[in-house]
Parts: sequence; C-alpha cells; structure tokens
Amino acid sequence: GNAKKGESRPMGPPKDEVRAAAGANLAAVELKFARAEADGLGGGVELRELGVVVGPRGAGRNIDLEHTELLGDTKEKIALDKAGIIKGRGVCITTETDSRLIEIFAEEAKTKSAKLIVLEPADIEVVSQGAKGQVFNFMNHFSIELPLIGDHQLSNSSLAITCGEVLNARGFKITERDIKYGIKNARWPLRLEVCEAHGRTFVLDCAHNLHGVRAIS
Repeated sequence: GNAKKGESRPMGPPKDEVRAAAGANLAAVELKFARAEADGLGGGVELRELGVVVGPRGAGRNIDLEHTELLGDTKEKIALDKAGIIKGRGVCITTETDSRLIEIFAEEAKTKSAKLIVLEPADIEVVSQGAKGQVFNFMNHFSIELPLIGDHQLSNSSLAITCGEVLNARGFKITERDIKYGIKNARWPLRLEVCEAHGRTFVLDCAHNLHGVRAIS
C-alpha cells in the first residue's frame, strides 16, 4: 500500500527463494517423484527425476500470448521458451493443436532424444455433460467420471491419464481403478465452479487472461 503511482511492487517472495524452501522440505521426505510447476509462467509441470513433462502449456491449455514481456511477443517464441523444460531422454505430453508449435516441440524433443506425445481432440469421446460434471471415454479408457465442467477439463484429464500410462511404462503400477478414482475425486475451486445460494445457481471462475476467458466461454 506504500507504492507510489507508477512504481511496481513485488507480488510475494522471490521465485528462487520459494523453490529453495520447497526443495528443502521435499528433501526431508522420501518421494518417488514430485509434481512441480516448471517456471511459474505456464511452462508446464514436471515429474522430476523421471524426465516426464506434461506441457509445455500444451498441457491442457495450449500456447497463447501471455507473459510476453518475459517469454516473447509471438506464439512461436513462447513455444520455444516453454519447450526448454523438455528433459533429455524424457517424455513430453501435449494437447497443442497448432502444427507450427508442435514442430517446435518436436525439434526440441529430437535434440534431447526425448519422446513427444501429441494428444488429439478426437481421442476424447464425450458420453454425457451436465452442470455437475461429465462422463467421457479416452482411447482405451471408458466411462470416466469427471466432476469438473468445460471441454478444457477433458483435455486436462486426458493428459493426466496419459501421464499415468507413461509412469506405468517406467515401473509404476497405476491401475484403471486408480485413474477413475483420481479423476472422479478431482476438485478445482473457482474453475467453472457451480454453486447454489439463496435459490440461485452461480458459476464462479477466476480466469485471469484472455485465453482462460475463451476456454470457459
């Protein structure tokens, strides 16, 4: 509240310090893998140690023009920056549909001897949709119940399922029951959240950029 007009003000602790503190905490716990935001700017998420990357922001949300002051002023520049989280001999999973951006991911994956998995909208079959959620099929997974609404959540779920399949190929044991249970119990407050109050129905969403608004419109 003390910042003068025209001055910028820090929005919290420096990112590197937060990461260091989180790393110190996780180091004290025996984990097989950890989910971590790659850069805080929508770069995707990593399952560190395994080299699995769900992204780059082709993870459920495809590349759009945001954080341009840091990442670049074109989708291609942003895609190139975000592709940097692909790990050597790892796996990158994306739902990106723009062939130009997919090519950027593919080139980066090839350079790092990594595998790129591109999921298609046609891989998802909607069984039913309503205000309280939806049921869908994804490839060889059937009748998956998702309590979140919006087509983008179907995309997010397909990424999660594929990530589970990749982990299984690396020695983990994630069953079909585990997948269905996890997705059925997913909660994401303020993301197309349907609430009832005083006899009326409200839909709450905290979309903070144009791409987010388009996704829920």
